[in-house]
Amino acid sequence: MSCLFSTFFLIYLSLPTSCAPKPPYEKGDFKTSDLVKLLKLDSTIHLDIRYATNNNILEQSVYKEARAFLKRPTAEAIEKVNEELKLLGYVWSTYF
Repeated sequence: MSCLFSTFFLIYLSLPTSCAPKPPYEKGDFKTSDLVKLLKLDSTIHLDIRYATNNNILEQSVYKEARAFLKRPTAEAIEKVNEELKLLGYVWSTYF
């Protein structure tokens, strides 16, 4: 019985460190992510991040802020399209 208790006690002690909110460490030669905040490139883009509001299936916000991050080439392509849309009187609107 004491062996079982000792095992559970050790597991209990290891939980706070093993469940720490940090990403796992991985070894290797990885590419850098190069994510950019979409609104930093073009602040006229309209974001509709539903899970940052109560207007979603959960009826409560999940995120503290409405932000969108994209890989740099994608964000720059959207920025170019938005510039062309502005000339026609439109605004790029995103829904996440």
